[in-house]
Amino acid sequence: SLPRHTLRYLAWVGLFLLSAVARAEHYRFRHFGPEEGLNTSVTSLVQDRDGFLWVGTGNGLFRYEGTHFQRFGTAEGLPNASIRAVQQAPDGTLWVMTGRGLARRRNQSIEKVDLGAVYDLRGLDIDEAGTVFLATDRGVLVGKAGKMGPAWICGHAGLVDGAGIGDSRRARWHSLVWLRAEALSSTGWEGPRIRREYGIAARALAVAAA
Repeated sequence: SLPRHTLRYLAWVGLFLLSAVARAEHYRFRHFGPEEGLNTSVTSLVQDRDGFLWVGTGNGLFRYEGTHFQRFGTAEGLPNASIRAVQQAPDGTLWVMTGRGLARRRNQSIEKVDLGAVYDLRGLDIDEAGTVFLATDRGVLVGKAGKMGPAWICGHAGLVDGAGIGDSRRARWHSLVWLRAEALSSTGWEGPRIRREYGIAARALAVAAA
C-alpha cells in the first residue's frame, strides 16, 4: 500500500483539480430584457462575423448594439415578425426564416426571398459554400450561389413526395444534412442524395449528401 503522506498528497492534488474544474465551469450570466429593448420570447440566436448578436423572437429580429437592442420588423423588409431561425452565410449574408417566408439581410438592407410558392418553413441551415437548406412541410429546398433555386430534395432523391421535414441539421465536419422526415423512400438520384438511417423508428432520420 502507499505511504500515508503519499495518500495525503494525492488527496490534496485531487481536491485542487476538482476546484479548478469547478472554477472553469462557473459562468456569469447577464439578463437582457425590456430595459435593453428586448421584451418578447427568444426563438434563435446568432453572432455575426462583425460581433453583433442577432436575436430572433416572436415579435421581430433584434440586434444588440452594446447597450440596447435595435428591432427589425415588417417595416424593415421582413415578411413576418415571427422569427423561427437566423443563420449567417460565409459571405456575411444574414438569412432569416419567419412564419411567413424567408428573408436575407445584405448591404445593410433586408429583402424578401421569393420561394416560388408558399411553404411552412421548419428548419434552416447553411454550409461552408453558402448553400442554404430549408426544411419545409413538403421537402427540402436547396439554394445555391445566394439564390433559392428549384433544386428540391424530395421523392427522386430518397424522400417520399410530400413528406414533411421536421428539421435539418448539417454536420459541420462534412457536407451532410440530417433530416427528420415523416416518410422516406429508397429511390436514388445522381445529385443530392438521401439515405435512410435504419434503426430509427417512426419520425425517420435521413442523411442528405449535397
